Amino acid sequence: SPKKVFTCQLCGKVLCSKASLKRHIADKHAERQEEYRCVICERVYCSRNSAGVHYRIPPPTSGGINEPQECPYCRRTFSCYYSLKRHFQDKHERSDTLYVCEFCSRRYRTKNSLTTHKSLQHRGSSGMLKRLLKNSAIQNVLGQQPPQNQ
Repeated sequence: SPKKVFTCQLCGKVLCSKASLKRHIADKHAERQEEYRCVICERVYCSRNSAGVHYRIPPPTSGGINEPQECPYCRRTFSCYYSLKRHFQDKHERSDTLYVCEFCSRRYRTKNSLTTHKSLQHRGSSGMLKRLLKNSAIQNVLGQQPPQNQ
């Protein structure tokens, strides 16, 4: 069966859910007393939600998504929009969720960043760590000192 769609009667935009249609109408067509302005580009939005979504993921700078992009917060340059977006989510987006590296306790805002860190910094560490812990436990039981790595 075909998916149900919801069409805005004011502008004809087609949306995939009733909730999306309600949000669209509130964001685009409702009379608002307040304006919400992006702190970076100063673009004006009629709802806090629209401004918030825009603020979280900066739009591509001139040149398109495959051109070098500059972070509006720290001025670092990235090879393309998706690299900028990943950087933005890792470094500038507020998040209560942190992913902690079990080897060195560094904290990351995204699981992808943690995975990248572990693959670059701790390649093969899980096996080494398990062996080290196992050897330490055995040596503790036997009352021996662990050998020093050279």
